[in-house]
Amino acid sequence: MTSKTSCFERAIFLRSLKKVALAAVAYTLLWLLILPLTLPGVYERALRSSDAVMEWSLGGAILNNAGAMAGALTFVYGLVLAWLVFFWLFRTNSAYHLASLPVKRETLFATNFFTGLLAFLAPHALVALVTFIVTAAMGAPLAVECLQWFAVVSLDCLFFYSFAVLLVMVVGQVAAMPVVYVILNLTVYAVHLVVSRLMKTFVYGMPQRMEGSGEIACLFSPLWALINERGPHMEHALIYDEALGYYKSGAPYLANWQYALVLGAVGVVFAVLAFFLLRRREMERCGDVIAVRWLRPVFLYTFTIGCALIIGEVIMEMISGSAARSNFILVMLFLFIGAFIGFFAAQMMLKKTVHVFKTSWVGLGVCCLALLAVFGAARFDLTGYSRRIPAQDEIASVSVEFGPYSAGLHNTDDAQAIADTLALHENILESRTEQERLLRSTELCYSNTMCIYYTLKDGKTLLRSYSLAAPKDCTDMRNPLLQFAAVFNSLPFVLARNTPAFEVTRANVATCSIEGTREATGLHEATNLSSEDAYEFYTTCILPDLADSSLGRESFGSLLEGPAAEAVETAADGDAFNYTPCYVEFTFRTADGGQTCEGFSIPLDAKRTVAYLEELGFDPYWEES
Repeated sequence: MTSKTSCFERAIFLRSLKKVALAAVAYTLLWLLILPLTLPGVYERALRSSDAVMEWSLGGAILNNAGAMAGALTFVYGLVLAWLVFFWLFRTNSAYHLASLPVKRETLFATNFFTGLLAFLAPHALVALVTFIVTAAMGAPLAVECLQWFAVVSLDCLFFYSFAVLLVMVVGQVAAMPVVYVILNLTVYAVHLVVSRLMKTFVYGMPQRMEGSGEIACLFSPLWALINERGPHMEHALIYDEALGYYKSGAPYLANWQYALVLGAVGVVFAVLAFFLLRRREMERCGDVIAVRWLRPVFLYTFTIGCALIIGEVIMEMISGSAARSNFILVMLFLFIGAFIGFFAAQMMLKKTVHVFKTSWVGLGVCCLALLAVFGAARFDLTGYSRRIPAQDEIASVSVEFGPYSAGLHNTDDAQAIADTLALHENILESRTEQERLLRSTELCYSNTMCIYYTLKDGKTLLRSYSLAAPKDCTDMRNPLLQFAAVFNSLPFVLARNTPAFEVTRANVATCSIEGTREATGLHEATNLSSEDAYEFYTTCILPDLADSSLGRESFGSLLEGPAAEAVETAADGDAFNYTPCYVEFTFRTADGGQTCEGFSIPLDAKRTVAYLEELGFDPYWEES
């Protein structure tokens, strides 16, 4: 060995290579079993199809393994590699020995780090090459798909490996490092879920999952994102078949591959940070949970806050469930208990002793004050979030829905609908105290969750979600739940939910499928109408019935009973919400060449539609048993 600065030391490389050899072989064999050795089965299934379909099948099988499977395997393998090549940093003897050699720390890091790189790049290259050879032998050489798989899997592994290496530099305890690695890969998403639940408790009108926030939290938890295919994953192009009149799956392609590039770039940053941390690392701290002195306070307070949120949420669910969520003092008590556990557990890990309760409690007090400030501001609406109602002239469109997941899908710009929604929103805020009392009470009442979604003229959106309640004997339409039912079933919102977002013409009605029981045979059959007949059926029957029957409306009789149900049902006769055994679905062509569908279960009071179905020979009545 020499003392000159170098990026490579042969003896250290060979030593590290021996450590990772067995893991690399096992990893390679696993990928060979998962990818190239499964292709003959795909080939057999596609053998009777065209050459294009065979290529699509084989290509799809390759790209499909660049998503969730790649994320799960590289997550584990990246940890294993970092743990093996830098294991010497966990033991005082080996750390002192290598640090005493005439080899600079820069060389130690570079040689070990690039050994790990080789240990995953070589298996990936071998698997990609074998996969290409297998596809070529089948008559469909798929070089592009194999290269895409190689690039994505390698970028994923670079991220997880570099992140694990960074943690090795920070966490000096051999058992703690894998635990921290797993936790940090899921922390953002887990904390998002807990904070969302707590904020929904304190902030009136806040959805449990804010629009877009779940997606962002998922992307910042790479393991969760890859397993749930929010990162690179295989999709099929859609091809319109003129003869059949609908879209079919076409060639597979790799969607959202940019996420892998981001992971690779972040992995490079983590590697650089790990390099500088090793240069400054105190070797005598081997065995400490946190081996970098200035990061110890960071660990202490982030661990304390994390435990406050997670443990506080768990205690809340175990002891009193949702009943405690309306009690601000009780919720804060649970959070303080979690902070207490987290603070002193972190002290024990940092100081390697259980005798930590005589130390300063100031840090715990600071964490508790921070929690109180944040959630107190949320509880007392210091930001004005709960009180925010846009002015009518600010609103471009609005929708009211059962829950936030369909919010924004069925908007209407009707002026009366906007005015009705604003009146509903104002009434909900004015009735907040009574609504919270009803939801906490043990008296018999109905409740449901609804949301209001505003699209503003400046392009911004505003989403609010509320749990609404009504006593069982309620007939007062000023009750927010009953008022919501009336607004939800008003004509503008019925049309928004049940008609396309564009003008329906003869040219864009593709077809109509009708399913039901034939009166003559008693058999359940389906009929497809031509484009011309479908347009006539839609304009002369469906649209008029949407306006003056229960077609397209929600039967709140399933949510309310007795006087409350009668107060919101507006149908003219007993046939309202008494559905026929017929189902009608229209298919429309969109301007971009795609398709959209609208389906209807037909009630008996939709007189025009029922008469049309009878003319076609369908029986609108259920067979009596």
